[in-house]
Amino acid sequence: MASNVDISADDLKIFVQEADDLLELLDESIIKLEQDSHDEELLNDIFRVAHTLKGSSGMLGLDDMTHLTHAMEDLLDRVRKGELAVTPELVDALLMSLDGLKVLKDNLAKSENAPLDIEPIVALLHAAAEAGAAEGAATAQAQAPVRSLVSVVVGDAAIEESTAAAVAEGQSVLRVLVKIDPQSDWAAVRCFQILNELDARGQVLASVPTQEDIEQERVGHEIDVLFCTASEVAEIEDLITKVEDVVEFAGTAWDAEAAAAEAAEAQAAEAAAATSASAGGAEGVQAQLTGAAQRIDVQTTVRIEVEQIDALMNMVGELVIDRTRVAQLSRLMQLRFKDDEYVRSLAETSTHISKVVDELHESMMQVRMLPVGMLFSKFPRLVRDLARSLDKDIKLEMEGEDTEIDRSVIEQIKDPLVHLIRNAVDHGVESREERRAAGKPESSILRLTADHEQGQIIISLTDDGKGIDAASISAAAVKKGAITAEAAARLSQQEAVELVFMPGFSTAAETTEVSGRGVGMDIVRSQIEALSGRVEVETKVGTGTTFRLRLPLTLATFRGLLVARGGTTYALPMTYVQETLRVDSEMLGMVSNRPVLTLRGTTMAMLWLDEVLGMPGVEHSADERPYVIVVKASDNEKDRPVALAVDELVDQQEVVVKSLSGFLGRAQGISGASILGDGQVVLILDVATLIKTSQQSDAVLARLDAPKFERSAAA
Repeated sequence: MASNVDISADDLKIFVQEADDLLELLDESIIKLEQDSHDEELLNDIFRVAHTLKGSSGMLGLDDMTHLTHAMEDLLDRVRKGELAVTPELVDALLMSLDGLKVLKDNLAKSENAPLDIEPIVALLHAAAEAGAAEGAATAQAQAPVRSLVSVVVGDAAIEESTAAAVAEGQSVLRVLVKIDPQSDWAAVRCFQILNELDARGQVLASVPTQEDIEQERVGHEIDVLFCTASEVAEIEDLITKVEDVVEFAGTAWDAEAAAAEAAEAQAAEAAAATSASAGGAEGVQAQLTGAAQRIDVQTTVRIEVEQIDALMNMVGELVIDRTRVAQLSRLMQLRFKDDEYVRSLAETSTHISKVVDELHESMMQVRMLPVGMLFSKFPRLVRDLARSLDKDIKLEMEGEDTEIDRSVIEQIKDPLVHLIRNAVDHGVESREERRAAGKPESSILRLTADHEQGQIIISLTDDGKGIDAASISAAAVKKGAITAEAAARLSQQEAVELVFMPGFSTAAETTEVSGRGVGMDIVRSQIEALSGRVEVETKVGTGTTFRLRLPLTLATFRGLLVARGGTTYALPMTYVQETLRVDSEMLGMVSNRPVLTLRGTTMAMLWLDEVLGMPGVEHSADERPYVIVVKASDNEKDRPVALAVDELVDQQEVVVKSLSGFLGRAQGISGASILGDGQVVLILDVATLIKTSQQSDAVLARLDAPKFERSAAA
């Protein structure tokens, strides 16, 4: 990046952080502008953000960034004036420029000197301006009366009375239009100077922009004034043209009749613009964007490096472990020395420490939590670009952006969501012709939502496309040799749909940059399950498809149930636990040589924890009465519960997650480890994987009636 000055490390860090915020805001706002080109406030906000970025980069001597933002600013200013219309091509040029700015920023942050030729991007902006000039002129003609002086003056009794009095006194009533250099950064100051100069030579009756607008810097590069004066027009012109940055002056006698006719046209145009803005949801856009005020307030927030947060969280995790240990020792001491004064003092101190550590842990968890909207905000641009490349009309609707989730979870679900969105746009949503033939509107809706449920976050992506045809999926799987024709014939519709998650599976007729449903779907499932999450799919042919991600709110800690089997202690998240009980022999049985448990008329697969984890050496006795934990992935009625059999239910407590070393690999059914207060290491169960292990058993149970089961005391 061309640079005229050296940048200190501190200045560089501050600038990159500010540029990140500004570029993200520009990305979101430009997409919204394309959806509602009549929102002048939104356009002004975009212009101000671009201007801020230009000023900041200019102060640091970052010439390439300054030059590119200046070209963007020129284009945006012409749009503000109504000279250019907001077209897809113009938005393309702005987004291309934004991508260029991101590259320049990234090079700066990495201290790289990778060259980027910005001239083709600047030329693209100029080309977009020329291409949109004709349409923009028409827009300007329609909008000019709305912003003109006559719409303010005509009908105002006080102003009309003042003009009549001025004429009676022999004064002239002039309409003065002054244009300011578009390159000037002091437009508001120049407008203020012009008003002061005119007021000194007569009486200013009205102006557009008004004095209040000027004070708030809500100005363009021209000012229109109604003015009473005893001076000649030539004198006024000589006075105003001496103001710096003034490039054009026009003074004409005020024609009340012509103004009235112009005002009538202005009112009609204003009504049409208001109707259009209402239809485009301008209020909704303005509610989501308040311009530069949305940027980070340095007075109330500070930036903390991610590594520092992680380090603090690790230390808080150690405190949680020690808190539990101190509480255990305190209880033991109380049992042994009930009446000892120091033991009572220790118990009080232990209680206070527990309270403080709990509050500290809660505060740290809040620091780690981020609104999922930070991730969602990246997707409107993605959907827009993909839809343009595929010539599809797709609108992305988002809900639940304020839903909070752990930062580490957000980082790891970005790629799976990108895979899902790309496949929904390419393969899920039909072409315009296909939608017309199916009696659907050409415009498709893609809905992305987030919500909390039972200590989990549920992220859903729904399209109104053609859905997934189970028969086609099965046929493709057979053709690829993934399954046999006989196995395919035995699959239920849902089981056939689940085949899209097989590695390398796709129903796409040809490979494109954005491929079919199967491309990346195995990656989606594996990455989500690595987070102890789950992927669900619901589809209806001709109607659409929903992919639902069930994820933990945090990967740092959870409320866990400690259980023991074969001398080993395990922890599982309480969010999966439906109930715990000790079973009797008559509740146990066998179906297709698989152990089952019948509980209140519901038959479910029963998994001996040691067996499903591949832990040998534990023998089952005929009269064994195990403890059982009934677990379920969600509240969905389609999800069948699963029974996990263990020797003992140990305790409930806060569990601090410690990841397994990469040298150990990923153990089937184990998602991590933890340390208890007494120093004991426990393994954390991957409940989603255990439930998946039981799915084959569930498929058998779903086809049989509970009364027909052959009961057996042996499990």
